[in-house]
Amino acid sequence: MLTERYRSRTGIGAVKGGLFWKDGIERLLQQEGCVAMRYYYAQNEDGKPTLVLVGVDKEGHDMLSGVLLDLSWPCPPICDGPHPLNRGIEKRRLRSADEQSTAAQTGGNSSEPVRSIQE
Repeated sequence: MLTERYRSRTGIGAVKGGLFWKDGIERLLQQEGCVAMRYYYAQNEDGKPTLVLVGVDKEGHDMLSGVLLDLSWPCPPICDGPHPLNRGIEKRRLRSADEQSTAAQTGGNSSEPVRSIQE
């Protein structure tokens, strides 16, 4: 499996994946004129890899003036598992959607940040 090949070439504690919340993905895809989503490889300030997600219009152009998803929950530590996609990754519990909603109402960090270049 492709993920196994990748994991075999990275060190212990290396980022193996990430999680973007459904609400952020839906906001990105529901933008007027958005027909697809493109990802770019990026690097956080701490040097760890991440992805940047951007909507794409019908001409194939990135929608840079719209929603841009550039922060995900990294795996590890926020992982499912173990299963064939992430075997060997320590699992850490992720808050349920209800817990995230409660955290948002009380000022806690509830879900994946969504950024808009226009903000």
